[in-house]
Amino acid sequence: YEAARLVVARSRHQQARRGVGRMAALNAPLEDAQAMVAGTGVEIAAINAPGAFTVAGPEEGLAQVQTEAERRRFAFV
Repeated sequence: YEAARLVVARSRHQQARRGVGRMAALNAPLEDAQAMVAGTGVEIAAINAPGAFTVAGPEEGLAQVQTEAERRRFAFV
């Protein structure tokens, strides 16, 4: 029952945020991912596997993270 409530709450939140930001995949060690998103308005939205993250936030922030990821030679899609 609690899992279903969590899914509903998450879905409502996603619906309310639709069109406000974007999501991307970032492959990097956790410490690097945290450093790259710091101060950009982007958050680590999900940990998919060790070193594989979904990041989410405003387009401008994601562009900053992408630039830094590319500079560090990490995958950003």
